[in-house]
Amino acid sequence: CLERNFEAPGQFSNRLENDEYDDRALHTLVYYKPSTEPIGTVRLIPAGPSPDSMPIQKLLRANGIDASRYFSHENTAEVSRFAISKDFRRRNCDETQSDSPESERRSNLPCLGLIQGLLRQSIDMGISTWVAVMEPQLIRMLALMGIRFSPVGPVISHRGLRQPCVLDIAKMLKNLEQHKPDFWALLTNDGEVSCSPARFEPRRCVA
Repeated sequence: CLERNFEAPGQFSNRLENDEYDDRALHTLVYYKPSTEPIGTVRLIPAGPSPDSMPIQKLLRANGIDASRYFSHENTAEVSRFAISKDFRRRNCDETQSDSPESERRSNLPCLGLIQGLLRQSIDMGISTWVAVMEPQLIRMLALMGIRFSPVGPVISHRGLRQPCVLDIAKMLKNLEQHKPDFWALLTNDGEVSCSPARFEPRRCVA
């Protein structure tokens, strides 16, 4: 929050940012093993029976967009608070200057770690669809990694310009397996964590 000027520090006397969704959200924290330094975080907010159970639903309605035209609240969860330490990203870029596949994989490891956390949680809960409100730059970065969100309506003004978007998890995994097999192997632990297109459920690969 401090790196991104996301909130005014004076409004949080305990220096902890939270909102009404945190108590029922699932949280992922990624550490850098050599230093045990926390470097990334994301949360997953499962949809509830209420049409306003996810922040994106309120935001879309406020901008005259009917969320139900783009996604069902069933088996859906919102990805939010996706953040990787700027300081770590700078250091990581300095250490991975080459264009080799291994360098690309290493530079994307923090992001892939967060996505793997979301994937494991989603499979455990039977979530098949992710929705999010993200900076266009983050959407482009994820797309280069084979994680392609589709736009929901136009770009809107929300803490800067943001794009509401949606992603089918099974389609994402199929695309990764075909076009980014190294990333697919990392996210799914070589297929141990995955889902079938027909029925969204845990699948364990057997040699």
